[in-house]
Amino acid sequence: MAPLPDVIDACLTMAGSIAKTVLENSVDEAISALKLAETQTTSEPNRDLIHTAGQGLAEFKQAWANRFAVHLLAEFRESQQTPFVTTPVSAARGRPVLSLVDDEEMSRSVESARLLQQMLPHVEQSLA
Repeated sequence: MAPLPDVIDACLTMAGSIAKTVLENSVDEAISALKLAETQTTSEPNRDLIHTAGQGLAEFKQAWANRFAVHLLAEFRESQQTPFVTTPVSAARGRPVLSLVDDEEMSRSVESARLLQQMLPHVEQSLA
């Protein structure tokens, strides 16, 4: 597989390098929101539950952040090894593009919807 363009490779490297900090900040925000909710709730069982949730987040924050960064970088490296899905359009251009759906499946789905739209009035009329 051809290497990624330098700008994409740089973006993936940057994303991987800040992933730990981003996740830590996200968990800190969640903990802050839970602390605020804990002070605002009037129900003792809910307050205890919210407090426990905040403690759980704080307890696992560092391990999650470390694992997330490692796994994200591994996924980036692995994605560089696997080929992209090529579509007729991308094949015509001579380069791969990302595709979220299979073109053939999408064509079948559109054709099925069109056929249903054509047949539905006839079926409804015969059932009426």
